[in-house]
Amino acid sequence: MKRKSLSFALLALLGASVTSSAQSWMNKPPATLMTEIRLSATTCPGGGNKAFVIGHRPDIKECIDIDYDANCPTRYGSSYPISGTIKNFVGGASCYGDSHEIKNASKLDCEPEKMRVWVTAVRYCE
Repeated sequence: MKRKSLSFALLALLGASVTSSAQSWMNKPPATLMTEIRLSATTCPGGGNKAFVIGHRPDIKECIDIDYDANCPTRYGSSYPISGTIKNFVGGASCYGDSHEIKNASKLDCEPEKMRVWVTAVRYCE
């Protein structure tokens, strides 16, 4: 009988830890996610000379939307940034299904591979 109650206690503890780790994903502050997401600009096969944003995101289950800025380094600092939003950012760092075209990238005076791209906001999808 003692062994059975210990098993239930152990299962209850394990269940509690699984629940708390799932809740920690849901409660991860967007500011923390901003620092963990890595973005870059590139050209994609079949995309012409257009610039696309790709990147990695932390290992979380939730759907997230991100806002980003992209600019080019210049001799005097950097160019004025262009902003965009990626809905349901998967973070596969791939041109196939997980890239986002930088609108008006032609206003930036550098190749996509030289652009700087950073996250300005993160939201959980609605």
